Amino acid sequence: MQHRASFSMVSLSMPSQEPLAVSVRISARGKATSCWTLPLPMIPRYLRVLEIMYLATWLAYFAMQWGYHSLSMVLVSIFRQHSSQWPPLFDKPWLSTSLSEIWGRRWHQMLRFTFTSCGGIPFAYLFGRPGGILGTFLTSDIFHAIEFHAVGRGGTAMAVMGFFMNGVGVLLERAWSKEVSPGHRVRGMIWGWIWTFSWMAF
Repeated sequence: MQHRASFSMVSLSMPSQEPLAVSVRISARGKATSCWTLPLPMIPRYLRVLEIMYLATWLAYFAMQWGYHSLSMVLVSIFRQHSSQWPPLFDKPWLSTSLSEIWGRRWHQMLRFTFTSCGGIPFAYLFGRPGGILGTFLTSDIFHAIEFHAVGRGGTAMAVMGFFMNGVGVLLERAWSKEVSPGHRVRGMIWGWIWTFSWMAF
């Protein structure tokens, strides 16, 4: 007799052995499982994972926007800070047409200095510019692993290797513009957009 997974308890989580930054736990006869183990064929299962990643990204976006704007309203209205001290946190990340664009400009840059200082600069010193890029994303991986572990949502480095893989994607974009199509960056509202968000989902 086949048992269908019960969606009565769904929570965004960080399973310790999954390669995605965000997954979902679903109760199936009292057992929590990953979205990768849903009783679905490969293609529908992958589409479900993409759906979860899409919703989780928007959840993170709105949560950070809400926190940022709430804090800015308090500090500007009560503590008389100037509004110029609170520039926009995001720059329409859904319009990104390359990984370099979304991570370098359109996504929030609150932790950029921390990641480049702790990972990017040391790795660049040892391995050059490619090492600096990978070191920055690796530091982001470690940070998010600790963050999720602290709130009880898993937290191994392998669980959030998606951040590091985005660094690999940035290097591939640079290789494309340098070796394959000199002078031409990865961009374009159709193919660039598909490249960017397909890689992020991967």
